Amino acid sequence: MQITQLQLQSFRCFAQQSFIFTKPLVLLEGDNGSGKTSLLEALYYLCYLRSFRTHSTKEMIGLENEARSFFVKIAVDFNDGREHEIQAGFSAQKRLVKIDQKLVQSYKELIDRYRAVALTEDDLELIKEGPDRRRSLLDQDILLHNPLFVQQLRVYKKVLESRNALLTKGTSEDSFMLWTRQLWERAHEIQQERVAALMRLEQGVNELFLQHFNIERAVSFIYQAKHESLSYKNIDDFIAQKSSLFYQEKLFKKSLFGAHLDDVHIVFKGKSARTFASRGQQKLLVVLIKVAQIIEAAKKGGSLFFLLDDFMTDFDQERLDILVPLLTSLKAQLIFTCPLQESPLKKLLLAADAQTIQL
Repeated sequence: MQITQLQLQSFRCFAQQSFIFTKPLVLLEGDNGSGKTSLLEALYYLCYLRSFRTHSTKEMIGLENEARSFFVKIAVDFNDGREHEIQAGFSAQKRLVKIDQKLVQSYKELIDRYRAVALTEDDLELIKEGPDRRRSLLDQDILLHNPLFVQQLRVYKKVLESRNALLTKGTSEDSFMLWTRQLWERAHEIQQERVAALMRLEQGVNELFLQHFNIERAVSFIYQAKHESLSYKNIDDFIAQKSSLFYQEKLFKKSLFGAHLDDVHIVFKGKSARTFASRGQQKLLVVLIKVAQIIEAAKKGGSLFFLLDDFMTDFDQERLDILVPLLTSLKAQLIFTCPLQESPLKKLLLAADAQTIQL
């Protein structure tokens, strides 16, 4: 399965432009500012209805667009004898999504047909920065397997907002405990999903390290629930042991436990990957995390697209000779960006029969 055509209108730097994809391996070339990353962003948006670059949908609207809207459409060959269209438009702060001209009523309809994984330079934040990026990775990985998980996240957010509002305004003890139970139960569901996803990723990454780099048990991923909330079997035990926590919450007027505060500790060769791994080791680890996502998601079947935005151009020849064959063996369409006219990565991609598109 592969994308065969992409149409953009008023999206970032593209006023109106179409691209044809003829192969499962694509290399986008062009100078900085030519739109390579924006093209990948558009493809990513059609899967998750959000960007990997910004939290604001408005920022993706072309600067010269007076209507303040954009439109993205792809044609996808699902190997059933015909092409299917997926499109998304954004106008007047409203979003409209269609598959084959039929309105998409749920996120599940969309991700069941089109799943994408992106790899960008910002993904180094998985190791180097705070917990937000690591939580997002787990949630995105779960969505690839269970699109209904997005509903769990939405419900959790509403419960969290309601409980924080009570902490800010003040309320009766009964109402407070009611929302405390709701938050703990919803958080517990999300945490269990995340732990299962983390175990899948750890196993997948370790298999890749062993198979391709001859390193046994290279990584450990340790889920860290705030205030150890995941270690309690029920809310009553948690309340009994954390009574002082609720006084702190009332002082700070916000919830101090829950899935929105959790983190993942990444261990590489027995030491903190953030502190002790070199930049090259960190980048390799991030690549293999994404590859493990793709491999696991492929077991479900359906379409998969791997979008790689100038992440691998600084790998040495030895690692590229291992990684490029690994990537091209995946059951996914690969779309690379590369700003360099001549690079070892480009040579290997061309040798693998990549289609080149000049922007």
